[in-house]
Amino acid sequence: MLTNSQIEQFHKDGFLLVPSVLEKEQVVELRNSLINLFNSKITFEGDTDHLRNDICNRYQEFRWLVIHQPIVSALKSLLGNDFVYLPEIGAHKSFYSTWHKDTTSQEAAGLQFQWQPNYLMIEAAIYLQDNDEYGGGLDVIPGSHLYPDLSTNSAAHDFWSKITPPPYIHSVQSKAGDLILFDFRINHQASLPTKCSVNLIPDSKQKLAIFIACSANNKYVVSYKKFIYSRPSYHYLKDYQYQEDFLQLVRDNGLILA
Repeated sequence: MLTNSQIEQFHKDGFLLVPSVLEKEQVVELRNSLINLFNSKITFEGDTDHLRNDICNRYQEFRWLVIHQPIVSALKSLLGNDFVYLPEIGAHKSFYSTWHKDTTSQEAAGLQFQWQPNYLMIEAAIYLQDNDEYGGGLDVIPGSHLYPDLSTNSAAHDFWSKITPPPYIHSVQSKAGDLILFDFRINHQASLPTKCSVNLIPDSKQKLAIFIACSANNKYVVSYKKFIYSRPSYHYLKDYQYQEDFLQLVRDNGLILA
C-alpha cells in the first residue's frame, strides 16, 4: 500500500513514481516477451510496429501483471479497493509521444466529464529500461492535471500564463521495473534520448513500456467506455469481448474489468 505522503504527492503533482514493483528477472522476462511480440507478424487490426493493443486479454504471458500485488496495492491506495481496469492495456516499442493529456481526444470531442468531482482515471506505466541518456521514460508538468487543456481550450493560454510559479518540466528518473502512476489529465510526453538519435539507440536500451488504464469505480467508467468504443481508430473494440480465462483470473483475485 502507498503511504499517506505518497497519496498526497500524487494528488498534488498528478503523478507518482513507485520504485521496484518488478524484480530484475521479471523485467528481463517482459522485455523478451515484448521483443518477441513486436517481432511477430501483425495479426490484429489497429496494431502497429510501435503498438500492440489489449495485450493482457490476448496474450497469457502478460496477464500476471494485472494481479501483481505491488501494482494492485498501489492502485487500490489511489482508486479504492473496487477500482476498475479499463479495456486499454497496451504495449509500446520505440514510441515517443509529444506533449498531450490522455483526455485531449475526449475533450476535443466536446466531453467534459473528466473535470467533474470524483473523476479519477490513472495510467499505470511500466517502463522496462532506465530513463537515462537514451530516453525510455516519461516527462511531466507537475500539477498540470489541475489545469485546462491548451490544445483544446483557447482560454487556457491565459490561465497558464498566470500560474505562479510557472509550470516546469520534470523528467521522471525511473529505473527498469519501476511503476509510474499518472493522472489522465496531466501534461506529459515521452522522454527523448540526448545521447543519440532514436534510430541509433542500442538494442539493450530500446524503449519498451506497458500501459494499464484504470479508474475509480464510478459513473465515469461508463462515460469513458462509451467514448473509446466510438473511436474509429480503436479497431480492437469492435465486437469486443474478454477471453473467459482472463476474465476468470481477474475475478478470482477480487478485481474488476470494465
